[in-house]
Amino acid sequence: MKYDHAIIMGGGIAGMTTAAYLSKYFKRITIIENDDVLNEILMKSKDKELLDYRCNLKCSSSLGRSGVTQSYQIHVLQGEGSNILFKLFPNLKNKLLNEYGARLCSLKNDFRFVIGDVLLNKYLTEDLYWFCIDRFTLETVLRRELCSQYDQQQI
Repeated sequence: MKYDHAIIMGGGIAGMTTAAYLSKYFKRITIIENDDVLNEILMKSKDKELLDYRCNLKCSSSLGRSGVTQSYQIHVLQGEGSNILFKLFPNLKNKLLNEYGARLCSLKNDFRFVIGDVLLNKYLTEDLYWFCIDRFTLETVLRRELCSQYDQQQI
């Protein structure tokens, strides 16, 4: 049985992930977001154009979400968080890696965690992988995937 309508406050990563999950239970989902995230330039730009916009911005509020000050800083998706995102959005991982310059980094080999002169990650018994990308690109691609994947459902 599907319920009629869900309303989600905030269209960031958590809001879009929630919308994708709730799509199993609701016929219609409304996301209320303060920033203009569906503007023409952002939603219609090609991957190369998107990367150019991201790198050549004059100020962080000129494109993307003005309410997110760390929008252009690198973000890391760890373990189960990335697994959940990739289950909800099956095309996301390949798009981010192959079209948008994301990196899959080995915690054992690509990072150095040192506290008090002790290299912590050398003691890992198994390697962990982190998915690294800036938040602006992650949110934009996630939003596009949400719109294309759940278009029939009125998100």
